[in-house]
Amino acid sequence: MLNVNRILIIFALIFTYSYAKPAKNETFDFIKKKSSFNKIDNWGTNIKNSLSSSKDQCTLIITGGIYPNNYYGNAQYASQQIVDLREIDPNEIKANESQGYYMVEFMIRENRSLIKNKQTYSDYHMKKYPKDEHIRSYNRSSGSIAVSNRRDGKKVAKALIHLVSLCGGKSELF
Repeated sequence: MLNVNRILIIFALIFTYSYAKPAKNETFDFIKKKSSFNKIDNWGTNIKNSLSSSKDQCTLIITGGIYPNNYYGNAQYASQQIVDLREIDPNEIKANESQGYYMVEFMIRENRSLIKNKQTYSDYHMKKYPKDEHIRSYNRSSGSIAVSNRRDGKKVAKALIHLVSLCGGKSELF
């Protein structure tokens, strides 16, 4: 009887271990791998995207850039979002498609403007549009992570929900 109990305990441990959720670093690495890419779209625009994080992996730094190879000449645009995952509502993380691009979009709890956003335009852009600001910094209540296809969008959304929960992010009550 003692051996049967040991065997049952071993199977229970194996079953529990095999269904354990990924750790924070594994989840972040998965999101980073799926969201870091270079892509040329239908208009010849080179889109570059990358992701990094704070040491505790609860603050994401999402960097994106558009480097057109088309009639806009050498215009460049880059943006950076700094996001505290503890402030994201996990129920407001969705994978969407817009104009052929796949995005994982998210919202801050209670619609507060806590995402630090910075946009930088190239000198070429500034000559063409002199009234624009060279660097714009502002806070916003939503953000997004670009991914290369629909399947990755769904997986990254699921992984981001998991990472938000690991970092202590909570949904609004209602």
